[in-house]
Amino acid sequence: MTERRKQQHVDSGSGWAEFRPRLIDTREARPRAILASVEPTRLRSNEDGPPWSVDDSLDELARLAVTGDIDVVRRMSQRLPASNPQKPRHGHANSEAENFYMTILAALAHEVGHMRWFQYLNPSQPGTPNYDPNSFCASGIQPGFFTYSWQGPQAQGGITVPSSWLPFGYRDPTNLHLPGDPQTATIDYYIRNNDLRNAAPLLDRLYLNGDPWPSFFSTLSPEEDFVETYKFYVLTHVQDTKIVGAGHLKSLPTTIYGAPTPYNENIPADYFSNNGKPHLHNKTDCVAGII
Repeated sequence: MTERRKQQHVDSGSGWAEFRPRLIDTREARPRAILASVEPTRLRSNEDGPPWSVDDSLDELARLAVTGDIDVVRRMSQRLPASNPQKPRHGHANSEAENFYMTILAALAHEVGHMRWFQYLNPSQPGTPNYDPNSFCASGIQPGFFTYSWQGPQAQGGITVPSSWLPFGYRDPTNLHLPGDPQTATIDYYIRNNDLRNAAPLLDRLYLNGDPWPSFFSTLSPEEDFVETYKFYVLTHVQDTKIVGAGHLKSLPTTIYGAPTPYNENIPADYFSNNGKPHLHNKTDCVAGII
């Protein structure tokens, strides 16, 4: 501390001025910082799990500030509206399948698929967990139905038996997709955060010709995979002569918008193309035997 005199006139009432000293702190002040984060979109896609949150990033910056002998006096963050592309959408199916009859059939086939799961996989005690779904369509050297799309909990092999009742929109937190396919939880994470730019390339990978999924819904759980494959087989093999103007599903274009250009996929068209959707063909061959 040093002492510096500054002239200050103070009227003491006696008509004379007095000087009062003031102490000034001359120690070098520590740097101070305000940590700010602006989040227009999420970080780059990471199929192994969601990226860091804003709070995680600010925590890391705070730790760096400590190492630099900097006092953090405030933290703030703001999420800006993301400039997202349009949401994914389906185009029109082929004219024979774009009608009321096929819409009703799709809904019925899905629900019947849930019934067939228990009727076929656990015929003696439907609704109980006393069965092994991994045995479906597995015989000798023939791999089971689920080996084309699932690797079981934590890559240990073999899916787990689902609950007797599934809540609407249920996402299986236990069973995993095969290596190379993004997990549904990661895609959901980006969608919940309105980040379709990062969700789009992961979602598109589930629609590629080499992937086994009949729909996005089928990726939610092994049971929904069975059910949606059952429905897909019904829609793509319906008898064309029963209703005038109605026929089997041949095409259902899907556009997944994402930078820099949209992804255009068509699962039914790929399925009927030469050597298209080989793993999905293996799965529909399995369900064909129980329809």
